[in-house]
Amino acid sequence: MVAFSFIAVLGLAACGPSKPAGPKPMMIGQVSVDIPKLQQAFSPATPEAQISLGKIIMGVRYGQYPSALEELGKMANLPGITEPQKKVVNDVIEQLKQVIAKAPAAPGR
Repeated sequence: MVAFSFIAVLGLAACGPSKPAGPKPMMIGQVSVDIPKLQQAFSPATPEAQISLGKIIMGVRYGQYPSALEELGKMANLPGITEPQKKVVNDVIEQLKQVIAKAPAAPGR
């Protein structure tokens, strides 16, 4: 009986809640934009990178995708950027290009 109880307790411990994988990407229209991954890649960053990151986040938040895209281009060319950071920046650039391509045309155009 003791052995059964011990096995049951171990089984329940193994079935506990799993840790979340981290923040989920933002959904803009039907496109997943991984701003949280960009923030994570630049969490310890230079002041210049932090300023760019702030501009990108504000551009995305307020639907100013071309300005966010422009700032991402600047961020990709910052001195000292690592290859993993550059990959994340390029991934988000491609995601924002998809958002722009799928966005409805503005009225009056």
